[in-house]
Amino acid sequence: MLPQKTTSHHTDKRYFKKLRLVNFKMRIYNAHGLNRINDALEAIKSQPDFKIIIELIDDPIVRQYLYHEDLREFWDKILRAKDLQPHPIIHSLHLCIGYYFYNKACRIREKCEKKTQLLLKAEEYGCFDAILELNDNLYDEFCDPKNTDKNLIMKQMLARMTRLANLHATPGFIHLAKICLHIGNYWKSINNSNAASTSYAMALQHLYTAKKLLPYSEATINNAYSGQGLAASNKWGIDNIDTAIKSLVEAYPCSLDQATIARAQKGADFAASALISIFRGTGDVNQHLATHTLAHYEQQQPVGSLRAIT
Repeated sequence: MLPQKTTSHHTDKRYFKKLRLVNFKMRIYNAHGLNRINDALEAIKSQPDFKIIIELIDDPIVRQYLYHEDLREFWDKILRAKDLQPHPIIHSLHLCIGYYFYNKACRIREKCEKKTQLLLKAEEYGCFDAILELNDNLYDEFCDPKNTDKNLIMKQMLARMTRLANLHATPGFIHLAKICLHIGNYWKSINNSNAASTSYAMALQHLYTAKKLLPYSEATINNAYSGQGLAASNKWGIDNIDTAIKSLVEAYPCSLDQATIARAQKGADFAASALISIFRGTGDVNQHLATHTLAHYEQQQPVGSLRAIT
């Protein structure tokens, strides 16, 4: 059923937008009912308004065609037009949607609930910058002397950065290492040497993991640092992983002795090998993305996940 036209001039724009959405949806549904896959795909490729795609992304029938394998190159091309490279495991349409919400959030200068919700929506689709900005906000809370619930914020930061690392490999592990370093310095400041040493050891392990994942992280490094490579991460203090490892070990010799370094390397081997199988496509990519809560991936139904649609 078509939306009813109102007589108010103020609502004309909304009416025609709704009309375009309904017409597009009907084209997909009609093609689906007739099993005319190519017609559905052509309707998507000829849709000029990306906002309509966004509004229908939760419709399961429309979504199966949006993520059809024959459209993968189409979405890759659109992503490249945004100066982003196709991700090894995250679908290009996911990243297009993620950056759509992130860019909307960026247009809101001051922190507010609307901006946070847009960032959270972008985070659902694996947007690197949105995840990082949300974590930066958490770190600001963590540094606020008025905030007494440091432990809760630490858990939230570590969870968010662990997700970033598992979705974006090397650049994600670099930021996870940096958060561990910050947490270690906090523990050190309140004279909890054991907790500080554990955090420094984890920071070291994550840097080793970041280094091991470098051969699989070309696209994610490009996207994270706008094509400028790891050198663009200077503002976080890490422009070369080997140098960062050396500096970390030299800065905390009591916490990072030879035995601890060996354990960190062993832990990095384990973490990297698991991710390498995912990035090579030999591991269960769908389950991995579901585990790390990427939008539309369901842990209980991996067969129906996006990458299974052909």
